[in-house]
Amino acid sequence: MNKTMKILFAAALAVTTSGAALASQICAYVNDNSAANSTEGYMIGPGIASTHVGPYSTNGIGGAGPYTASNLAATREAEGDLYIENVGSNNITHFIVNKTNCALTLDPTLYASGDIGSSEGVSLAITLDGQTMFDGSVNEDHIYSHTIAADGSLGAPFTESSSLSWSIDGMEVSPDGKTLVVS
Repeated sequence: MNKTMKILFAAALAVTTSGAALASQICAYVNDNSAANSTEGYMIGPGIASTHVGPYSTNGIGGAGPYTASNLAATREAEGDLYIENVGSNNITHFIVNKTNCALTLDPTLYASGDIGSSEGVSLAITLDGQTMFDGSVNEDHIYSHTIAADGSLGAPFTESSSLSWSIDGMEVSPDGKTLVVS
């Protein structure tokens, strides 16, 4: 973790659209758990037209259902990497985004999220330099970090903060990259 980054606790957090942007279109994805451990997306544009892509299996083993974490997907837009939390599986899936048609290619490796008892998922956030991912445990009230390799693979989870006095519902890195905002 960047030692100059602060952890800021907030009462609310806006949900942001995840996706790899092109000049003529945007690829946007959601992990909405309408089907267990799957993600689906939309190719938006040019103009206001949109095309549904997916669903794509994440290889997780958890269940479907309504979960409280607000951002269960995160992207490294420039690199074309999409990360999805497998709710109830305690792992994270990595996809490579085809920026031409928004199709996803599955990295078959399941990366440990750090969470050991989550039935509600975690919240994911990536630093502006694309080298670190944070995941917040809903059940354990911990924040973990992972290094991100050039190929998009994730390093083992490292505990950044533990024994918080409240559950994590969402998080995002501030626009200046110096603060992790956690709700």
